[in-house]
Amino acid sequence: MKNIIYLCLLFLSTIAYAQEKPSTLDLKIGLGFGLINIPAYKLENELTKKWNRFFSSSISIGFAVGNGDNYMKSLDVIEGAINGFISPFGNQKKNNFKIGLGLAFIRSNNTRVVYKTEPPFVQVPEEWYALYEERRRNLNIIIDYERCIGKKYLIGARITSQPYFSIIPFLRFGIKL
Repeated sequence: MKNIIYLCLLFLSTIAYAQEKPSTLDLKIGLGFGLINIPAYKLENELTKKWNRFFSSSISIGFAVGNGDNYMKSLDVIEGAINGFISPFGNQKKNNFKIGLGLAFIRSNNTRVVYKTEPPFVQVPEEWYALYEERRRNLNIIIDYERCIGKKYLIGARITSQPYFSIIPFLRFGIKL
């Protein structure tokens, strides 16, 4: 009987220890505003895996919409990305500054003005539009900072740049899984 009690206590202590182990997965949601050919709002969801104190990786999906100027009228973007990060100062659990590179897969639809008439040549202004669809791969250059609030919640900021495409600053909120 005594051995059974010791065995139960040992089993329960390993369960309690397993629950105290910190998770290496984070789920983050970011909202940003930037230039994607025209001013646009972007919502991004990201799942991050920390491999050790210095390295982490993530997968993300983002959606962007924008209304433009006289030439480009609207823009819709869907973006998926695979990123790798290095923490030059190490992940200190409360603060984490990361620099990263990644590959983005982008699909965008935009409406552009292809023909426009204005007075004094005509009495009624007229515009003709065309819908353009683009698919491309692009390189992500990322600077990211996150701070842990309590044991489960994260808040942070990110600047994402894609050569020849966009620069978007984000405010991000997250939860440790």
